[in-house]
Amino acid sequence: MSFNRAATSQTEELFTACENGDHLAVAELLKDPNTDINWHRSLSYGATPLIVAIANGHSEIVQLLLDAGADLGELKTPDRNSPLHEAAFRGEPEIMQQLLIKIPLDSNQHMTSLVNLQNQFGNTPLHNAARTGNEQCVGYLLDAEAKVSIRNVNGSLPLHHACYCEKPNIKVARLLIEAGSDVNEQDEQGYTPLMIAAKKDQKDIVQYLLKQGADSKAKNVMGEDALHFATLRENKELIELLDKKVKKTTSTTTTAKTTKAAKPSSGKPVKNPLFQSTPKNFRLGGDIQPKRDVSRFVRWPRYVRIQRQRKILYQRLKVPPSVNQFTNTLDKNVAADLFKLLLKYQPETKVAKTERLRNIAAGKEEASAPPAVLKFGLNHVTSLIENKKAKMVVIAHNVNPIELVVFLPALCRKMDIPYCIVKGKARLGQLVHMKTAAVVALTHVNKEDKAKFDSLNQAFKAKFTDDAATRRKWGGGIMGLKTQKKLELRAKAIAAEQAKKAQY
Repeated sequence: MSFNRAATSQTEELFTACENGDHLAVAELLKDPNTDINWHRSLSYGATPLIVAIANGHSEIVQLLLDAGADLGELKTPDRNSPLHEAAFRGEPEIMQQLLIKIPLDSNQHMTSLVNLQNQFGNTPLHNAARTGNEQCVGYLLDAEAKVSIRNVNGSLPLHHACYCEKPNIKVARLLIEAGSDVNEQDEQGYTPLMIAAKKDQKDIVQYLLKQGADSKAKNVMGEDALHFATLRENKELIELLDKKVKKTTSTTTTAKTTKAAKPSSGKPVKNPLFQSTPKNFRLGGDIQPKRDVSRFVRWPRYVRIQRQRKILYQRLKVPPSVNQFTNTLDKNVAADLFKLLLKYQPETKVAKTERLRNIAAGKEEASAPPAVLKFGLNHVTSLIENKKAKMVVIAHNVNPIELVVFLPALCRKMDIPYCIVKGKARLGQLVHMKTAAVVALTHVNKEDKAKFDSLNQAFKAKFTDDAATRRKWGGGIMGLKTQKKLELRAKAIAAEQAKKAQY
């Protein structure tokens, strides 16, 4: 099959003719030696002229291509679909028969290997045929020795796909079960064909599976059974059918246990776990799966990636002192004491204020002087600082953009007002019943809180107002581990070169 060289004009015309169903043009193009019958089109997931003809249901063109030697094997493309996969997926029994007749005549192809070929998702042509619900395609594949026991990447059998079909076909399920498919097999999530049929509200298939011995009490990994899915569908007939089967199974199991208790045990030799190893079984109800770190495979949302890139940029780039001062935040324990104090001055909510004003208007409550509460809003707090009415200012460290509050520390120092920088604009927002807040301020303090207020102001003055050395520090300039390693190696090389020069 040709992959690397470009398609000739004749090959491109062949693709167009196969798509449009022009069998006369196909017959003429196949006579041309420049036509590559097995060339694949990479933009169409590796489609060949044969795949295109099958996808469009042109059986006459399919026969012409087969007679001209079109390849029936697996395509070396991402989906790894063969022509049999495509015919089964499209539900084309006539084309399926043409392909199956051609395989034994081709000495390079093996019937069993092609019929049971798995694609990227582990599906065989029988999986695809069962999913479409076409009993003729399923019958042809079973006659060609297609295996009903092959699982795909999700652990599903063709019988699972037959029950998941949008247009239920009980004949397909009957063909697969008669060919040896187990009605109680579970996929990786623990789903049985009965659960899937109940989930898809397919009463006829549920009834047939129960007659074939399907276990109505089987549960998936989430602990759900077929009755659970029937209840979700609110199908009374299906619920009664499954409920009756569950009760019958329970009574039969109880009788069997009583009979079994009277029989002696078979006496199989028990393995000693100290020196006899037992193979691990990670199937349903088996051994516990080992821990796997799959976080590196996660594609995080764009806003998370931007947050991480921003954090790394702040580490790499040189950050000026006026911006870097916001990394110097209040100690965790002191911040806890501060927020305990600020909670006492939390403003009332809109609902509480409305209720209070209604009570005053109705005469149930006397009007009193407004209590001392936190002031918030950047413009409001700035005016309080400029008029020297603020007694304490609390600024968030992660305001974005930081330019909104970058001037506040200098303004507080100029007006001789204690200030501090704390972690979390969300924490400040909770104090004033908002999502976030850039800055809050206190203008009045109650007598009982005066001592605590003064001690906090002294701590703020020592850490922020008087510490000029910390405020002058530049931030950033922290390189990554790889860069640091390169710089170390470069420094060593320079030192070694200088040592050599010093010897001469």
